[in-house]
Order: sequence, then C-alpha cells, then structure tokens
Amino acid sequence: MTAHEGVGFPGITKVTGFRAGMVVAGMTLMTLALLPRPEGLPAAGVFAVAAVACAAVVAVALVGAVRRRRRCTVRAFDPALVVPEEPWFPATALTGFPADALDATLTGPDAPSLDRLHVAWVFATQGYDAPWIARHFDLRLSVARMLEDAAREDR
Repeated sequence: MTAHEGVGFPGITKVTGFRAGMVVAGMTLMTLALLPRPEGLPAAGVFAVAAVACAAVVAVALVGAVRRRRRCTVRAFDPALVVPEEPWFPATALTGFPADALDATLTGPDAPSLDRLHVAWVFATQGYDAPWIARHFDLRLSVARMLEDAAREDR
C-alpha cells in the first residue's frame, strides 16, 4: 500500500490525508462556533478567527482538488512506448499480405509503418471495408483498398 492510498477501516471505504484534514478542519470550525465568546473579546475578533479558519478550510480543499486533478490527468498515448515482446497475432495471419504492392507506400515522409499495415491487413482479412480501415489506421484510402482487395482475393 502506498501513502496516497489511505487506510481502510471497517465500515469506511477509505480515509485519505485530505479527507482526514477536512474532517479536522470542520470539527475545529464547529468547536469555534459552539464555544461561548470569552469575556472582553469583541464580536469582530470572533468573526475574524472564524473567517481565517474558513479560509484555511477552503485553501486545503482547493489544494486537494488541484492535486487530485493533476494526479488523474490522462496522458497522451505514445505508440513508441508500446514495444510488444511477442507478436500480436500469429505469422499465419500474414499469409497473402500484399508486400510487393505496398512497397511504394512504405517510402516517403508520411509513410505508414509496416506494423500498422500488418494490423490493418488482419482487419481486412476479417471483412472490414477500406473506408473503415483508412479511418481507423490513418491510411490513405488507396492503400486501404489495396489491402481490402488482396484480402478478398486471399479468401
């Protein structure tokens, strides 16, 4: 268990440091509100103490919300970080792959990767049409049509 996971108590799902701090701050405010005003202390002094305590509770809540939001942000997917240790599909799935016809598409500045073409080929053999393949694999429609036609011939 890491420090940010909190401690589980029977009947309570999770108590984190932020929640515990908010409970303590709320109890302090309730105590200040219920205590009788000391003799000689003006009402403005009591109001000032309560205002400072409220400001502290708001600050703790804002800091906790910012930390929680920062922790929960979704990072952009980077395909370069995904390095499979084994192939995603068996080598038999690539039988009939039109490598010779696609050689011209593997060159150039915006050429798709061979892995992307292999996965698109598997989808083409499963019956997906060229517009769907082009849209989901960010391929030119002509390349997706080549894959679709070759998969149709291979069946």
